[in-house]
Amino acid sequence: MGRPPKPWFWSQKNIWCVTLDGKRIRLDAERDLAFEKFFKLMADRPSPLSSLSLVIVIDEMVEWTRKNRSEGTFRFYREHAQQFTNWLKGEKRVDIGCGELTPDIFESYLDESSPGRRSGAVQMIKRVYNWANKRGRIKVNPILALEKPPSGRRKNFITNGVFNKMMKHTDQHLSDLMVFMWHTGCRPQEAWKLTSEHIQKKYKRLCIPIEDTKRKKSDRHIYCTNKAWEIIERLQKNDEFLFTTTTGTRWTKDNVSKRMETLKSHVGKRYALYDIRHTWITNKVKAGMDIHMIAKLAGTSVAMIERFYDQSDQDAKFMLEALLASSK
Repeated sequence: MGRPPKPWFWSQKNIWCVTLDGKRIRLDAERDLAFEKFFKLMADRPSPLSSLSLVIVIDEMVEWTRKNRSEGTFRFYREHAQQFTNWLKGEKRVDIGCGELTPDIFESYLDESSPGRRSGAVQMIKRVYNWANKRGRIKVNPILALEKPPSGRRKNFITNGVFNKMMKHTDQHLSDLMVFMWHTGCRPQEAWKLTSEHIQKKYKRLCIPIEDTKRKKSDRHIYCTNKAWEIIERLQKNDEFLFTTTTGTRWTKDNVSKRMETLKSHVGKRYALYDIRHTWITNKVKAGMDIHMIAKLAGTSVAMIERFYDQSDQDAKFMLEALLASSK
C-alpha cells in the first residue's frame, strides 16, 4: 500500500505543498488555508475516499473541535483520537486511508480497549467521518454499520469502610476533593473547575454558570453539607481553583486516574472518582429521599438515575427489607 498524500511544509519557499502523481503542488503559506485547498484537491480526484489519509482527517477534526467546541468536548475527542492513532502506529497502519477503515478493523481496536473506553472510541470515529462528510472530505462512509457498544453501568459502590480506608492513604489535597464529592454528589469535573467566584455563601452553595455546565440548560448549583462547606471556606483563599494537586496544579482525568490506581493497593480494588457520585445517589435513594429532589441536587435527570446511577438493587438486604416494610 502506498503512502497517502499529505501536505508538507517547504521551508525554503515558506509554503505548504503536496505531492500528487509525482508533481509538487503549492497550496498556501497559511496552514489552515493550505489544508482546505488540499482537501478540495483530494475531493476532485478519482477515488478520494481511499487515498485520503485517515490520520490527517482525524487531526483536522480534533483541531476544528478545539476552535469551535468546549474544552471538555475537545479533550474528549483528542484523548480518544490519540489512543486510536497510537494503536494504528503499533499495528503499522498509520498510513491507512479513510476508505480502508472497516468496522472489522475498528472492532479489532475495540477488542484491545477497556470496556469503559469502547463507547467513547466509537463516538469519536463516527464523529470523524460525519465531520469529514459534511465538509466534502469524503463522499462515502465505510463505517456506517459500526455499532456503538453500550456504555454499561458502574457497579463500584463504595462502603463507608472502604472510603475511610481511602482517606487514611491519601494526602490532604485529594482527600478534600473526595470528601467534598462524598457530601455533595457532584461530578468530578464540576469539583475541580470550582473557584472562589462560584461561592454563594447565603445558600451554602456553589454556582457554575450555564455556559460552563455539562448540559448547558441552566446554572448548576452544588449545595453543601456542613462538612463540605467547611472545606470550601478553608480553600476559598486559593488563588485560582479551589481543589488542586500537591503541586498546586488543576486536577485532571489523568492525574486523578493515577492517584486512584495507587489507592488500589490499599483498598484491594480499583475505584474511579466518579464512583463517589454513584454511591452518593444510591445512598440517597436508600435513605428514602424523593428521587426528583436527588436528581435536582445531583444535576441530572430521574431517567439517568434509574438507568445508570442508582445501585440500590445490588443490595439484597436493602431490597428485602424494603419489600417487607411495604407489606406490613
